[in-house]
Amino acid sequence: MYSGELHEKSFVEKLADINKTISLIKKESKINSFGYFDYHKIAKKVPKKELSKIDEIIKTIIKKGYSASRTHFSNTSIKTDMKIKSFMNILKR
Repeated sequence: MYSGELHEKSFVEKLADINKTISLIKKESKINSFGYFDYHKIAKKVPKKELSKIDEIIKTIIKKGYSASRTHFSNTSIKTDMKIKSFMNILKR
């Protein structure tokens, strides 16, 4: 398993203004975490009638002191350094 840096941060910084994908990669590259959470797949397992929008979930994660960003490869995924148990608790609210 590769455990080094996923992105060359200085290169990504220079390209971030070019397009939305590069901008997302820039945000992701600042999060020191392996993997991501697929919001829609996890949300199906949460007993709640109405879930918050993904951007609201990201804002809540950040307010709690964690890093969070959408991923560049999936519109329904969140990269964060928050543990799954805490993530699930946010979804249940």
